[in-house]
Amino acid sequence: MDGANQRRSFGLDKARALRADLTRSVLALGEPKIAGGLHLLLPFAALIAVVLFFVLLAILWAVTSVLSGFKVPDERVLPTVLTVSVSLTALIGASLGAIYAFRKQILAEREGLRADQQVFSDRYVKAAELLAHERPQARLAGLYSLAILADDWDEGRAACAMAICSYVRVNSVQSVAEVGPGEQEVQRIAWKSIRSRLLEIEENQSWHDQELDFSGGNYRIVDLDGIHLKGAVVQFRDCIFEDGEIRLRGAVIDDGTLDFTGSVFRNTNIRLSGVQLKGDARILFDRTTAADSLFAFDGMWIQDDSELRFRHADVQDSRLDFDVLEGSVEYHPAHAHTIDGELTSRTQSSSGRVFLCGD
Repeated sequence: MDGANQRRSFGLDKARALRADLTRSVLALGEPKIAGGLHLLLPFAALIAVVLFFVLLAILWAVTSVLSGFKVPDERVLPTVLTVSVSLTALIGASLGAIYAFRKQILAEREGLRADQQVFSDRYVKAAELLAHERPQARLAGLYSLAILADDWDEGRAACAMAICSYVRVNSVQSVAEVGPGEQEVQRIAWKSIRSRLLEIEENQSWHDQELDFSGGNYRIVDLDGIHLKGAVVQFRDCIFEDGEIRLRGAVIDDGTLDFTGSVFRNTNIRLSGVQLKGDARILFDRTTAADSLFAFDGMWIQDDSELRFRHADVQDSRLDFDVLEGSVEYHPAHAHTIDGELTSRTQSSSGRVFLCGD
C-alpha cells in the first residue's frame, strides 16, 4: 500500500471509529423530554393549588379545634387560618416551581452540552478526513485543526493527541527518499505541535499527562527539547532511528516514562543533556541495539526512585557519556549485554541510578 492510500485509510478509519464512539457518548447525555404543553400544565397546576389550599385549610382548622379543646374555633380565628393556608400554599407552590425551573435548567444545560459535543465531534471527523487527503496542504490544515481542537476540547484531548501521534507513526515508515517536501513539512509541524503542548504543565491545554505512542516508527529527527512530563507515558518502542538525532535536552520527567524498549539506533545522536528525573520516573533503553551512535547523558539529575536503564542492550562502536550531577551509574556486564565503545562517567551518589545490566 503506498503512502497516499495509507493516509487515506488511516484518516477514514479513525474518523468512522471516533464518529461512532462520540455519537454513543452524545446520545448518552440524554435529551429533554416534557410530558405536555403549557396549555395542559397551567390548568393542572391551578387544580393542584386549589386542592392543596383546601387540604391545608382543613388541617389547620382541625389543629385549631384541637387546641381549643375540641370546640369550634372562634370566627375571629378564621381569617388567620385562611391567611396561613394561603401562605403555605404559595410557599409550596413556589418550592415546586423552583424545582421545576431547576430541572428545566439542567435539561437545557444538558442539551447545550450535547450540542457542544456534537460540534466537537464534527470538527474531529473533518480534521481526520483532511489528514487522509492526497494534498500535503490539506493534511497540514487537518493537523492544525486537530491541534486547535485538542486545546478547545477537554473531553476529546486524548483522542486528538492519539490521532496526531498515529499520523506521525503511520507516515514515518516511509523512507526519506519517498517523502516529498510537503509531507516533510507536515511531519515537522506535527512534532512542533506535540512539543509545544508538552512544555508547560500549568497550561490547561497541556499534554503532560497523556499517553503518546510513537512505537514502530522510522524516525530521523525527534525534537522534544525542554518537554515536561508528569505521569505521562511516551513510547518509542520497537522504532528505528537512523542518520539523525533525538533531542530531549533539558526535559523534566516527573513520575513519567520515556520508553525506547526494543528500538534500533544507527548513526544517531541521543541527546539527553540536562534531563531531570523525579519521583518514579523512567527512561528505558531495554533490549535496544545501537551502532555508531552517541548517547549524551551529561548534566542529568536522577532523583528519588527514578532510573535510566539499559537492560539486555547491544551497543556497538558507540559512545556513552555520563556526567550525572545527581545520581549514580551501575555497570554490570553480563553475557546478554554488550557495550563496545567508549564509556565515560563522572557521577555523584544519590538514590537515583543509571542501570546497565544484562540480567
